[in-house]
Amino acid sequence: MDVVQTLGGGKRSAYDPNEIEEEQKERDRKNKINMDFQSFVNRFNGLDLEFDQPLRELGFHGVPYKASAFIVPTSSCLVELLETPFLVVTLSEIEIVNLERVGLGQKNFDMTIVFKDFKKDVLRIDSIPSTSLDGIKEWLDTTDIKYYESKLNLNWRQILKTIIDDPQSFIENEGWEFLNLEASNSDSENLAESD
Repeated sequence: MDVVQTLGGGKRSAYDPNEIEEEQKERDRKNKINMDFQSFVNRFNGLDLEFDQPLRELGFHGVPYKASAFIVPTSSCLVELLETPFLVVTLSEIEIVNLERVGLGQKNFDMTIVFKDFKKDVLRIDSIPSTSLDGIKEWLDTTDIKYYESKLNLNWRQILKTIIDDPQSFIENEGWEFLNLEASNSDSENLAESD
């Protein structure tokens, strides 16, 4: 028979009936929640409402506020609904996304979401594992959200203040193209070749 040693030093069976009962209650609770939610969705079935489901396979860990959280995209939002404060960003609010501190050898990178309302502060999601980078880029491509990559974190308050103060200059200078590292790298290569 299997025996498990507890922290108190005593031993108890791995087949503890109380523990098995707790696990069964937890499974029953989850099943009830799932059935209640499905019932809720079915009640609104005839109405013109859509229920969005999270795409868990595209989810990633990051720090949107003070603690690490599992952030999950949906077809119309980016959400984190387990820890407070909750995170819900509708994709229609997003102007661009800048992936910062992206480079070889980096374990983490940051995501900065710039909203269409430039008076609103950007949303930073820090410490995203680099293993999530390709999945995030793929998701951004499928949602048609323009994104850029940079090696450093940028001072977004100053950038947005400059855009708000002189929007015409921002437009004349090709908008967000100053973030396009590929274009600036190819420009500098072209200048070096012409010398």
